[in-house]
Amino acid sequence: MLFDEYCVNTINDVQNNEVEIDTVTQIYHENELSKFEELLEYRFLNPLYLIRAFTHPSHELCATIGSNLELAFIGDPVLDELLLRDCEHRGFSNEQFEKCRRSILNNEHLGILAIRYGFDKYRLVRPGAVMCKKSNADLFEAVIGAVYLDAGKNMQVALEVSAKFLKPSKKEFLKSINLK
Repeated sequence: MLFDEYCVNTINDVQNNEVEIDTVTQIYHENELSKFEELLEYRFLNPLYLIRAFTHPSHELCATIGSNLELAFIGDPVLDELLLRDCEHRGFSNEQFEKCRRSILNNEHLGILAIRYGFDKYRLVRPGAVMCKKSNADLFEAVIGAVYLDAGKNMQVALEVSAKFLKPSKKEFLKSINLK
């Protein structure tokens, strides 16, 4: 399945979800997701995207609204595209882009960012479930995927939201290869 088809299927899945708006509102408020939106500096038009981004496959809500894995699958290439645009703008070679991508968008690093910025505090997960680096990276990617879809597949909005989280890492990488 192509990326665009996958996005359309996920959008349809969210829009056709039979979870009542009262339930979505309750989950949103109980988990104080407005605080997370403040951190993102982005307000979701459809909060079900945000709730789904935080729903780990182990949580009981997964059966009703789906898990964050589909959104992580979308967020991964969105992050690649955003980084590629930045690297092209800077005149990076393919080799420099690949080094930058491996440095910044690897699971370990994205997982660290998810923890550093507190994404994990909002995760909906089965009590006692153990989270690994990969599930933290999925969480970060899922949030970016959720923003991308909620914003109507607007790459610029996804760029603006992700920039504040990725900028320090990019700066560090550029220093390491003597670029600014």
